[in-house]
This record gives sequence, C-alpha cells and structure tokens, in this order.
Amino acid sequence: MKLNKLVFILVLAIVAGITVNSASAQTNYTVTTKLIDKYLGSNGGVFFDGPVVQSDVLRCFENGICANLWVSRGDRGQWGEETDSEVDINGEWSDENFNVGILYIFSPPSASNVLNLYATATTDELVGGVRAYFKLEHYLAMEGNDPGRGSFTHLGLKGDRTLGNFNFGWTVEVFYDTGAFGFSDGTLAAAKATLLYDFGQLSLGPMIKATTPIHIANDDGREFDYAVGLVSQFTF
Repeated sequence: MKLNKLVFILVLAIVAGITVNSASAQTNYTVTTKLIDKYLGSNGGVFFDGPVVQSDVLRCFENGICANLWVSRGDRGQWGEETDSEVDINGEWSDENFNVGILYIFSPPSASNVLNLYATATTDELVGGVRAYFKLEHYLAMEGNDPGRGSFTHLGLKGDRTLGNFNFGWTVEVFYDTGAFGFSDGTLAAAKATLLYDFGQLSLGPMIKATTPIHIANDDGREFDYAVGLVSQFTF
C-alpha cells in the first residue's frame, strides 16, 4: 500500500512539475472523447465487453512535453462492479523521432493500480507519409501481482494523410507480450485507423481497432477481435 501511494505521488509530481515548468511554452489543450462498442486493450484482451466512453485531456508544449488525464467508463465489466472505471495520468516528452513517458493507471477496485514506463523510436518518413517505429513498455502492478506485470515489444508502421478537411491516421504493428495482465506470453498483430473531418477547432469521425494472435503459448481467451466507435476532438 505504501509503495502504491509513493509511486502515485512520484508520478503526479512529475506530471505536475513538467506542466508548471513548461507553462511559458504552452501550445494547446486537446480534449478527445470516444464512444466505443467495447474496451479492447492494446494487448488484444477485452477489458470491458460493452459500450464505453473514453475521454482524455491533453496539454502539450512547444518543448515536446505533454501531460494527459484519461478516463474510461462503462456500465458493466469483468472486474465485478456494476460500473467499470479506469483513470490514467501520464507525462511524456517527444520530438520527431523519440518519445519517453510514464503512466499511472488507477484500475477498478478488484485489481491493483499499475505503473507503465515506455519509450518509442520512430524513423523519418519512408514513403508517402509512412514511418516505422519501435516501442518498449513495461507494466508493474503496485500491489501484489494482479494484474500481472509484464513487458511489450512493438514493431510497426504508421501514417497520417490529410485531404481537404479529412485526416486519415493509421497504425499496423506486430508485438510480443511477455505475459502482462495475467495473460499468456505470445506474439500478436494489431491495427488501428481513424478518419476525422476537421471543422476548425472540432474534429469528428469514425475509428476502428483490431487485434489478432499470431502465436500464444497457452490459450488465454484472446482471439481475433475488433472495436468500432466515434471520435470527437476539440483543440483550443
């Protein structure tokens, strides 16, 4: 319990510190809300099998530092509560080719809070706006080992194209999961796409994400699955 509180205070101090220290280089706030048919995790696991609203407030600065608050909420879920909620706080630094960050996840009461450390390296544009990336991340349970700790190694491609008022963003990747969140170790593939129409400060459009196992050491219930939804994004 003490470790849980100490780590949370440390992450909060880091996020608050970089926000205060970067105030003079402020660029914008971005508020994003997604209405999705299920909470399909980035590891291919379904963390909430029902409609969810996921919202975040992102504040970024000219020096590449960002602070983020993210909330996911649904009416029922696998954690055993009538309502499933998750709250994340995040601080990171990025430039054109590198990204490092720290994320603290407030899990539903039946599971431990989780600390996530991550780093990403991205190439310059290869062709047609396409870039390759390599990402490492580690998840650590703050109390006991539920959900289980583990790491992910990602290798993928991403792109972003604008045509008139439309913006199309996508990622395709293969990743190795050492067994985080109590799942088996294995290799999976994932893809995500968003098509937004820009009204000025407000953008709206559909999204889809999908994951599928390539090889799972032990059957853990993960299979081909996808989630679809609507996205609104307001920048000011």
